[in-house]
Amino acid sequence: YTNAGTPLKALPVFREWLEKMPYNPQALIGMALVYKGQGDTAKYQSCMARAFANPDLNVDDQIAFVYPFLKYVKVDSTKKDEGLMLCRMILKAHPSSPAAYALYGDMFNQCNMPDSAIAAYRKALCFDGARPEVWQQILLIYSSRQRNDSVYEVSRRAIQAFPDDFLGYYFHGAASVYLHLDSEGIVSLRRALDIGTDNRDLEERIYGLLGEAYHSTGDLIASDSSFERSLRINPGDPLVLNNYSYYLAVRGTRLGQAEQMARLAVTLEPGNYSFEDTYAWVLYKLRRYKEARKWMEKSLGHPEARSGPGYLEHYGNILYRLHRVNDAVRYWQLARRMGGPSPKLDQEISGKKILE
Repeated sequence: YTNAGTPLKALPVFREWLEKMPYNPQALIGMALVYKGQGDTAKYQSCMARAFANPDLNVDDQIAFVYPFLKYVKVDSTKKDEGLMLCRMILKAHPSSPAAYALYGDMFNQCNMPDSAIAAYRKALCFDGARPEVWQQILLIYSSRQRNDSVYEVSRRAIQAFPDDFLGYYFHGAASVYLHLDSEGIVSLRRALDIGTDNRDLEERIYGLLGEAYHSTGDLIASDSSFERSLRINPGDPLVLNNYSYYLAVRGTRLGQAEQMARLAVTLEPGNYSFEDTYAWVLYKLRRYKEARKWMEKSLGHPEARSGPGYLEHYGNILYRLHRVNDAVRYWQLARRMGGPSPKLDQEISGKKILE
């Protein structure tokens, strides 16, 4: 009857079935779906609750029924409450099921409720810590929110649980670099490369991170080599192009190559104030001060750059080279008030002269 498009005719059959077997989950779910089609939410929920409370309905079958809601929620937010409700029904029937908590976490994740998703995933791990997909979801959420301290701690535990898993080392290495624990990051990222991955994007990202980490530890040969490896995989990664060109500019090395990479980065990602600052600084190092000023002013057109002491100091240096000494001092003073870490700023301000 339901397949023939006459679901109302199915209701008497379901009722008769349930008179003989009051808690039959298939009959209850079938009746629930008829009520749902009629728009009777209360009866739909009541039948589903009775069906899911039946211990004869295996938790895997329940999850299989609810799993499609992950797709529905992504394209139709009106399915959110129903999907979460069904997950809660499963957990009520199976309060110790790690798979049920993992599904609950997936549902929260699809509903853009990351904190609730994390709580559900952590509960899943309490019952079964050997679920790599759950560890990965937690790490992905923390990483997407730039919670590097949390990524660092969770990835350490993930590595203990799965010592041969690529992603644990990748996330731990990336978080370590972002937290300026560069030596530790290098070890984890090298281990990730040793394990290997078919994901070329992640491999390229690892080499880019190694370029940053090696530069911070003073191993400039390894840094350059890592950046070059990254760009061989993806010559158009704007972040790697920006970082590599900036480090070359800081060192005053291969400035022609640095200028080409920095120019490509601002072309690939226009409006990125950090990339504009890098390009300005490369031009500064090339003594193309008028061009450097133009790009530095583009960067300072963004509020985030105007609150960054490094950007303000760069602009002061450019103005100084353009013989605008008083304006340069004013921007150095702004940089100092913003917490500029440059140890020579105070001397430059008092002496009205760049110390290079």
